[in-house]
Amino acid sequence: MRSDLAFRGVATTAAAGAVGGIYGAAAMTVLRLAAQRAGLIDKMVPQVIEEALLGRAHHRENTEGGHEVLNQLLHLGYGAAWGALVGPVLGGRRRPRLWAGSAFGLGLWAVGLALLLPRHRSQKRGGWQATPLAQLVNAGAHLLFGTAVQLTAQERVSGRGSRDGGPRVG
Repeated sequence: MRSDLAFRGVATTAAAGAVGGIYGAAAMTVLRLAAQRAGLIDKMVPQVIEEALLGRAHHRENTEGGHEVLNQLLHLGYGAAWGALVGPVLGGRRRPRLWAGSAFGLGLWAVGLALLLPRHRSQKRGGWQATPLAQLVNAGAHLLFGTAVQLTAQERVSGRGSRDGGPRVG
């Protein structure tokens, strides 16, 4: 009975982490869209990943925007998976400090640079060779992602409400 309750707690925190991963991935997209509009980056990482997975020919054929939906769905799913995996760890911290989520986000960024964005046909150089501004955008996006996962997972665990008992909606 006790192990069943523990499993349900972990499963619920994993689900909350998955939701946090979706929130974080969506926030990353908003940040990257703004950076793209400002001319700091040329492509968003999900676009590059989709091109690598499906090939540039597929990307060129889908000019109506279907490819944008696909690459964002891939990104949301990837974020949800990482959030579900790490949510119980970040959500179960006794003294919640946001550095843990931030460190997770930066670690995920480093893994992505080393393993997921190696040189491929659609790029002349690997992800680790991006411009300093592009690296800053990606680091900031991953800090945001890790923080979203941690906050969402911890909210499920803490059940925080207002301090004075009255509703504070924001």
